[in-house]
Amino acid sequence: MKAVTSEVARLPLRGGDLAVAFVNTVRDVRTGRGEHLPRPADLAVWAHHAGALSDPEYEAVMASTTAEPSQAANLYREARQLRAAVTRLLTGQGGEADLSLIDRHRRRAARSQALWTSAEGFKLEWTEAADLRLVEARVVGAFVALATSDRLRRVSQCSGQRCGWLYVDKSPSRRRRWCAMGDCGNRAKVRSFRARQRVRSR
Repeated sequence: MKAVTSEVARLPLRGGDLAVAFVNTVRDVRTGRGEHLPRPADLAVWAHHAGALSDPEYEAVMASTTAEPSQAANLYREARQLRAAVTRLLTGQGGEADLSLIDRHRRRAARSQALWTSAEGFKLEWTEAADLRLVEARVVGAFVALATSDRLRRVSQCSGQRCGWLYVDKSPSRRRRWCAMGDCGNRAKVRSFRARQRVRSR
């Protein structure tokens, strides 16, 4: 398969979890501004980049997106609603409506999956034609696994200005402040240094 070269395929994956990485597909999580997935096809590209779709699944989802643009547009809108609900729940601002929306996605996905056994062990397989619902199902599965585990308490939000990306803090002290020290952390240090310099120059 040809390597995907779009900007979406280079989006940093700093969340430590698929559902968290999905939240981080906007530039500023706090405001929801800066959409990194402006088209239905971008959602498929991101899912492949994030490891949510295998190569064959990605090819099938992209083919469906191209062949059924109206359906893809509807599913894309659903995915954005799903992202908003996951964002609110992981940032402590969600409610019953968000949980109900996610549970509807979970139940719909369950009807399109079957548990199989093979030489490698048990495997949960998608039984429907692959489209953007498969991406939604993988994100919902990741969210449910995160939300029902101890890792949920480790979900934190980047302190960087115009960022707010989420991440699972795996540090022993759980005192991590940035989605990435090399980006938001360094920028904060530079701002702090410049502020101190301005004070000293007065």
